[in-house]
Amino acid sequence: MIENKLSITKSAVFYKNDSGCDTSEIIEKLMNLASSNKNKKDFVLDEINKKSEYKDINYKYSLRVFQVNKNVNFINDDEFIDLVYAYVLIIEINNYILVFSKNSLSISKELKEKFRLIKNIDFANILSDDVEYQKLTLRNMTISEKDIRSRAYEAHDLKGLLSLHSAGRSIPSYIKIKEGNKKISLSSVGRIIEDSERIDINSLVFWAKSKIDLLNNKNLKNSFISNFARSVDLNDILKNNKSKPVSILLEYHLIFEYIESVEDKIYKIKNGKYIEVTGRIRRIISNLMEKVYDLDLNGCCTSNTYRSWKSKTLCKDKLRTNKSGFSIQARALKLYYICKDGNYISIQELINKNKFFSVIFDNPSYMYFMGCCFQNNSNISEISNILDSMEAFDEINNVTSEKGEIKINSKNFESNSLFYLIEKIHAKKKDKYIFCDDLGDEWADHITINEKENSISFIHSKHKDTSNSASNLHDVVGQAIKNLGNIRFSKEQFLRKKKTLDGFYSRSKIHKVRRGNLDKLEADLDKVLKQHSLHRKCIIACSFLSKKSLEGEFNKLVSNNKYVRGNIVQLIWILSSFIHAAKESGVIPIIYCRP
Repeated sequence: MIENKLSITKSAVFYKNDSGCDTSEIIEKLMNLASSNKNKKDFVLDEINKKSEYKDINYKYSLRVFQVNKNVNFINDDEFIDLVYAYVLIIEINNYILVFSKNSLSISKELKEKFRLIKNIDFANILSDDVEYQKLTLRNMTISEKDIRSRAYEAHDLKGLLSLHSAGRSIPSYIKIKEGNKKISLSSVGRIIEDSERIDINSLVFWAKSKIDLLNNKNLKNSFISNFARSVDLNDILKNNKSKPVSILLEYHLIFEYIESVEDKIYKIKNGKYIEVTGRIRRIISNLMEKVYDLDLNGCCTSNTYRSWKSKTLCKDKLRTNKSGFSIQARALKLYYICKDGNYISIQELINKNKFFSVIFDNPSYMYFMGCCFQNNSNISEISNILDSMEAFDEINNVTSEKGEIKINSKNFESNSLFYLIEKIHAKKKDKYIFCDDLGDEWADHITINEKENSISFIHSKHKDTSNSASNLHDVVGQAIKNLGNIRFSKEQFLRKKKTLDGFYSRSKIHKVRRGNLDKLEADLDKVLKQHSLHRKCIIACSFLSKKSLEGEFNKLVSNNKYVRGNIVQLIWILSSFIHAAKESGVIPIIYCRP
């Protein structure tokens, strides 16, 4: 049987039948729609609502394999066609519906009207914390023409490297992870793709059931993904009058990428025929799509009015609210078409089916993107970022000054000073070189080189009495950020600084080389700087900060029901700016503090 010969990739969109209704009739209609681009030849395979079982998993499947005539887009002649095979496979396990397809018509809009889409965030939240995040595309919660709207990052593992500054205002639109030997991609349309060999239907069922079991496990929550904007129910926002739409942006890059992927032509109807538009019209359409459109209280566009040719009344483009979310109604977008697999659809239908638009609300905490609503999660992400960067030492409780009293005969900083403790900590860490660079043309209070772990550290210290005051941070954070430009020094630059380090601290016998042999510095420096594993750390040592105290204040802020003083919010943003600046420079930020 041909169904036993099917070999399909692990690439599916998951939906949930929350109502638990009988799906037989719905699935049959969806299969008819998905295969409506079939040519005149009979189905190669046509099985609808077939029940089956595999390894104690009861499931139902609907499968069609058929031929499709596709236009040859590089020859301007309708006589030339590509004959391709298409398939659509819908698998039902419990109340979950999985859709696998190739070359068939999109039924995503109709599926979302009947069932709940399992979003990429839903899958991301069930990932274990030990996965490696190799690629991440973020959509900022803005449609402003003055802001960066999207960012993309790629690394061996972004976790720990990516600055989470303002992550709460960022929506993950594409995620690629490595889990063991498996690579998994999660797209903004909800598709999960796992790199693997092609497999048969029973194996797909077994794979899908493993994902469903994870989705049903309510105890799973990924700590990295929880830093970003969180998904919320749009209906809850609208019904309870929490917020109203005020502006809309068409995601024109996504729209034109889609158009280019199918045929790269735009049509209009003239004398009953589809005619390709001129380059000038195409540019006009593109320019119109790039604009941000404001909405009135009724969801109507405030910037344009047109007269209906039927009723002769004045009309406006509009953002409509329906059961599955928003859709747009725009006169101009209904007049132009694209052709996919021989079927013409309006640009408006293309946009609505794929949800290629974003909406912002009068409450800037919310944004609607790619058919889903998100809420700003900034405080949570910033707090997590800060706590992860804090390294507490019991000995800091005994610190009473920054440097202690410096005397002419002093050979060390006083034992109860912060400078003395920093040198003690880094001697324990086996740093081969510890330099005191305080005063003069300083790069940091201390510079250390660890040959064993291939690291360079810039340490900036500040002592005050224990306090959560934000003002205490201004100087030390400012110095740290200012000197990030020096942390990627060359061998020649550091050897020039060597001259200033070969001496004593101001009016004392405290040698600036606190640990290490200057005679071997050039060779050691050359060796460290050539290591591919070399990493740099920017450390602020703040004896006035207590991790436990800050954690208590942060927990009040997260709970949303306890008073938090304004200086705590200021402190969050100052520390976040330090962490962000360091990570954006490829430097590891660390905060030394009290327990």
